[in-house]
Amino acid sequence: MKAKFWAAVLLAIIFITNTGLAQPPRWGEIPEEIFADECDTIRIETQIFDPENREWAFSYSGDNLPARRISLISPDHRQVRFVWLSNFDDAGIYRVVLHASDGENVMELETSIEIFNNNRPPFCFPLGIMDVRLIEDSNLNELQIARLNRIFSDPDRDTLVFSLINPPPALRLRIDQRNTSLYRRLPHDFFTLDPLCVIVKAEDAEFATYDTFFVTVDPMPDTLRPFHLISPEDTTHSPATDFIPFLWTQAVNVDLDRTEYQLFIARADVDTISMASFIDTTLEVPSAVLWRWGGEVRWWVWGYAGPDSTRSYETFTLFPPLGTEDDLPLPQEFSLSAFPNPFNSTTTISFQSPHAIAGGVGGVSLRIYDISGRLVVDLTAADPPRSAGEHKVTWDASSVGAGVYFVRLEAGDKIATQKILFLH
Repeated sequence: MKAKFWAAVLLAIIFITNTGLAQPPRWGEIPEEIFADECDTIRIETQIFDPENREWAFSYSGDNLPARRISLISPDHRQVRFVWLSNFDDAGIYRVVLHASDGENVMELETSIEIFNNNRPPFCFPLGIMDVRLIEDSNLNELQIARLNRIFSDPDRDTLVFSLINPPPALRLRIDQRNTSLYRRLPHDFFTLDPLCVIVKAEDAEFATYDTFFVTVDPMPDTLRPFHLISPEDTTHSPATDFIPFLWTQAVNVDLDRTEYQLFIARADVDTISMASFIDTTLEVPSAVLWRWGGEVRWWVWGYAGPDSTRSYETFTLFPPLGTEDDLPLPQEFSLSAFPNPFNSTTTISFQSPHAIAGGVGGVSLRIYDISGRLVVDLTAADPPRSAGEHKVTWDASSVGAGVYFVRLEAGDKIATQKILFLH
């Protein structure tokens, strides 16, 4: 019996040896997890320990592995080297399986590779945001200036957050983070004397980049806004003074153009005098000019800015000083004046004398000479005034050319000269 048993054991050993079921091969050890950064070179080296020294063929598998940057090197039929040249797009976790086959049997070895993001800064494309040139009041609606995701980019495809650095408040800029658009909404009557600088910032979690562009809003002629009269107040009596101050508010000119004013004084829409243009909002008018007709007068002002003009909101009525003309005091000194001066077509020449002027040849003469000294007109040749008080003479210069003229008054032993300027 014993002889049969040992014979059977020997036959089993011979069978197992011949059928290859002896000691199985095994893999060398590798890490269960491998960690690396983007752009690192990842290496896995191992071998198969096979007592029978068979030849093995090696391969690998895994999800989303970049085959063009992975190589599998086998120096001999039992060693294998896995090499992965990672780049900036490889951040993530990967499952890698190494396979070994001898034609009949397949052996596998698995590991996990985690590649961390190596953050790169965002950048701005070369053209950037184009400069913006607009026209005042051309479009007051909110309009898009740029799609920022087409101006900036992140090489790692990180989400960018956009912001403005000290934006000009008047442009009313806004960034919509959802569609990465930059918008503007211009206010009414807004324009720029110089281009306004706008700085846009794009940033990821670590880095930032910037782009700059300029906004220019060209002005358009705006209507000059009406203004108000201040004094003398409506339906009041004029003070009994030699000069009456007229005052009004400034006309609003959003274009900052030079604004000039012209004062008009009229009696019952029949006789009207106008004062030459000036930039101040106040003017003193001689009482002699104001009350040349007697009775109440109306006054108003026109404003001019380039080709644009506007009239004061109000027209005021002004009454003469209280009392009769005989109650007015006589002038204290001999004087000569002209108003308006400069003037457009007519000017009123006034002279005052505290005493009556003796009659006779050469008693009073009021003459106008041109700049070369030639006599232009004698205003008192027919009926020269001689009484004490104030006297007025109107000269219509429409028949002469524009230029500088001189008014010469001779009254008794008094001589006075006044230079006047005829504009056109």
